[in-house]
Amino acid sequence: MNNKPLVGILGGMGTYSGLYFQNLFFDVCTKNGISGDQNYPEWIYLNSSLAPDRTSAIINHGESPLPYLVSQLKMMESIGVSVVVVVCNTAHAFYDEIIKDVPLPWVHLPYLTAAEVKKSGVKNIGLIGTEGLLISGVYSKTFREYGMELKEPQAGSEQIKKIMSAIYDKEFGIKYSGSIPDEKALDLIKDVVHDLNIDSLVIGCTELSLAFSYINLPIRIFDPMKIAAEALFDIWSGKLNIEDISKF
Repeated sequence: MNNKPLVGILGGMGTYSGLYFQNLFFDVCTKNGISGDQNYPEWIYLNSSLAPDRTSAIINHGESPLPYLVSQLKMMESIGVSVVVVVCNTAHAFYDEIIKDVPLPWVHLPYLTAAEVKKSGVKNIGLIGTEGLLISGVYSKTFREYGMELKEPQAGSEQIKKIMSAIYDKEFGIKYSGSIPDEKALDLIKDVVHDLNIDSLVIGCTELSLAFSYINLPIRIFDPMKIAAEALFDIWSGKLNIEDISKF
């Protein structure tokens, strides 16, 4: 009888990002020697594409994604999911409110990433993400708890406008360009990273994680998606206790 935890992946924000995370998780499994149908983790994937835009809710007082995300996570809880990865960095700005209604443990992207950066000892590290993520402070606050400061674009700056265009522009933005990011979006991202003048970078948006699979820069990259995929495998395999993930 399988006594491994049933893991959950809440995607759809955007859809390709959720699929990309599943591929990352699959790659982690295979790198750890998993093969053959019956040996892989069981996981539940919800493509929660109807979630109202997180950044719009934060910066424009748009429709809150909170009720929808709570409903999706309750569905996962009812199925028997033990731990979940929410494949949207900006959604973590709503974590404290969500966890009150659904006490389902998250593989928390900002805390995991801060812990990984702390262990690495790197300095002069930057952050790029949606304007909503930056305004929420979910990464900057977490990194300060670990005694680190992040260099990030200022809300309303030309840098953040470039990032938002790279993600949201309806002609070339990553949310609108299918599985291969448009070169114009990639160029905007590279411009911003160059302007930040950093040695290492945290990719604080799942669309930007997709973009960096096509970008090669001479800096160290910390991708929360890849870090979370490793942690999820460690939880499933018993190397890491579910009860410990909130302590990062």
